[in-house]
Amino acid sequence: MPEEIINKNRVVSTLNEILKQEHMSIDSYNDFIAKAKNTDTRQLLQSMQQDHKDHASTLTTHIQNLGAAPQEDRGLSGVISNTMMEFGSLLGIEADNDQLLEKLYTKEKNGIKETEKFMNQKLDQQSKKIVTSLLVTRKDHLKKIENNLNLK
Repeated sequence: MPEEIINKNRVVSTLNEILKQEHMSIDSYNDFIAKAKNTDTRQLLQSMQQDHKDHASTLTTHIQNLGAAPQEDRGLSGVISNTMMEFGSLLGIEADNDQLLEKLYTKEKNGIKETEKFMNQKLDQQSKKIVTSLLVTRKDHLKKIENNLNLK
């Protein structure tokens, strides 16, 4: 295979991994929003979830523009993560707003670390720009959560 095709396949594979993360984040936010105990927290979470939806849409369009098919599945880790959250709900394990935000903070922080690993991959300029924007948004989410938890 020519180098250009190999590089394109590598870029698409990397972008699809990031897209998978975004879908897992959207699903996690659904659970957190449902468990939020007050309107302000719910609205904050809905706003941050919309950011993830916007990034997923941008990634999907970009992958298609590269002539590839976006992978819309969450993968095994996404299924396991959501199953664990649902299992906790079935057992009656409830979290207050601060506990929810602390869990979300950890998830966002881990998402940043994972996405930063992908930045070390060979990405074209447009892909780097999209992923950088995604990272900026995720770091902004951390600040918003910190402000709501006074974790500074």
